[in-house]
Amino acid sequence: MSNGTDAVAQVMERAFDVLLLDIQMPDSDGYDVTRRIRQFEESRSAPVAAEGAAEEGAVAKHLPIIALTAHVGVEVRKRCLSSGMDGYLSKPVRASELFSVLEGVLIEGDGTASDGETPAPEPMDWEQLDAFVGGDARVRQSVLEAAVKLLPETLLTIETALQALDFVSVKEDAHRLTGMAGNIGARDLSAAAASLEREAARQDMGGGRARLVEMRSECDRLIRFLDASAAAGV
Repeated sequence: MSNGTDAVAQVMERAFDVLLLDIQMPDSDGYDVTRRIRQFEESRSAPVAAEGAAEEGAVAKHLPIIALTAHVGVEVRKRCLSSGMDGYLSKPVRASELFSVLEGVLIEGDGTASDGETPAPEPMDWEQLDAFVGGDARVRQSVLEAAVKLLPETLLTIETALQALDFVSVKEDAHRLTGMAGNIGARDLSAAAASLEREAARQDMGGGRARLVEMRSECDRLIRFLDASAAAGV
């Protein structure tokens, strides 16, 4: 697909499992393309008879759309979700992050799993978070907003230290992240950070890189989950 108009035309003509959509495209940006696709889905009573399309008379399905963007800040994330996208990836795209997002929109998104698998558990323990903030809704919101801002910054700091072979800093930052994530109920991220802390203690560069990939994946999954929960009023 060479531009936004082409992307919309392709979706109107045939069925796709998922759409990876660059935010910056010639002629029409990703937000506009997504809105046009969602409008098409809402207005369409049956798919167009075309190669690869569903059987005539079937109800049009929701096409999972994942944004590709070089800037995944809070405002960009909100705009992606409000325009009708299901997820987002920062460029350059890492394979582990791509697989994590695909799992989220194709399995977690509809609450079902294929081939006998069960959906991944939620990345947040809400009871732990409520206990941490004493049940105060305003404090809870402030804590979550701070976490969404702090987590990517912390991961970048850890990555920089790891590249410099500064295992002491990696271990200290991973230890702080383990505690912070555990306090707010981000159990999977806390576990991933604890694994990185152990690798840093052994000064294992290969293991450290692998654990950092896991942490990035868990961080992205957590932020997507929190964004979706906020949109749903949770």
